[in-house]
Amino acid sequence: MSRKTVTRLVESGDLTPVVRGPGLRGAFLFDPADIEALVAERGAHT
Repeated sequence: MSRKTVTRLVESGDLTPVVRGPGLRGAFLFDPADIEALVAERGAHT
């Protein structure tokens, strides 16, 4: 997934970061279970 897609998912509320790093472009950290649920919901394959 691209950074832009992840940002859109966060902005839409479909994905919630557990932690956001400091600064304007701080890194998002996500719960692995949330990522797995999103992948399962979208039907993506690893």
